[in-house]
Amino acid sequence: MDIDLESKIDDQNCPDCGCDHSITDDVHAEISCGQCGLVLENIIDPGPEWRIFNSEDMNKARGGTRQHPLSPDKGLSTEIGFDNKDAYGRPISNRMHKRLWRMKRWQRQSSLTKHRNLVKYFNELRSMSNLYHAPKSVLYDATDILRRANNDGLTYNRSYGACAAASLYIASQMNGIPVASYKDLAKSGRDTTRAFGSACKAFKKGLKITPLINPPSSYVPKICSSLDLSDIIQTKSCELLEEIERKQEIYQLPNTNRSLAAAIIYTTAIIYNERRRQKDVSKMSGITDVTLRKTYKNIVNKLNLDIYI
Repeated sequence: MDIDLESKIDDQNCPDCGCDHSITDDVHAEISCGQCGLVLENIIDPGPEWRIFNSEDMNKARGGTRQHPLSPDKGLSTEIGFDNKDAYGRPISNRMHKRLWRMKRWQRQSSLTKHRNLVKYFNELRSMSNLYHAPKSVLYDATDILRRANNDGLTYNRSYGACAAASLYIASQMNGIPVASYKDLAKSGRDTTRAFGSACKAFKKGLKITPLINPPSSYVPKICSSLDLSDIIQTKSCELLEEIERKQEIYQLPNTNRSLAAAIIYTTAIIYNERRRQKDVSKMSGITDVTLRKTYKNIVNKLNLDIYI
């Protein structure tokens, strides 16, 4: 770091040597004598205390670093690092290094049990979000759900993977973004499907969360990409879903949104000569072959389409 030193003549002489030449150090915020080095005055920054993190957004924020949602204390506490150098870049002695290591161990042991558990929860959540490429909005909402559930004792006697998967599933529903299916997240939690479902119900009931239901069109891009279908199939599938949604009072389709999207994609692929096997479509959609066939037949009968399996 380059230190910007500015020399100037002060009206007052140095009380130690009587020199009238002083040096201003903007980095260390000091005014010192140019001859003997005596610190004459400390500089106080008269500027604002707030900072602007984004040039486009001129909202004023208090000084300091941003809060980190994936940290148990949101990154606001001070932790002893592992560096072997002091603030001036000089190496510390072995005796001081051992002392700092003991202080760091005491700091880790003195932290609350809830904070230590949050570290494990967030590690599981981070790995799942990287696996399914979850956006930051979903990830941050999932951390908030996990934090609140941990504070309210809803995570007691539950595995870390099941709690992390449940929070990610609820957050994806809240944002209307289907990150992964129910079965996929249950497997990612390295626990039983029953434990994952129990955690979801407990979080929703205890935190009073009413997540949004993902529309069928939100599943179309992922299913089409998994089946390696063209953009035409994706566009026509969304148009067909919009037609069904407009005629919702007429076409009562007793199926889930995921199965409805899978059946629409299967139907559109047949119409545009990009046929895929029922087994492949059901596997990529996370539903059974029987559900796909029933939904497909229901759509064909309701829309009066002249196609056959």
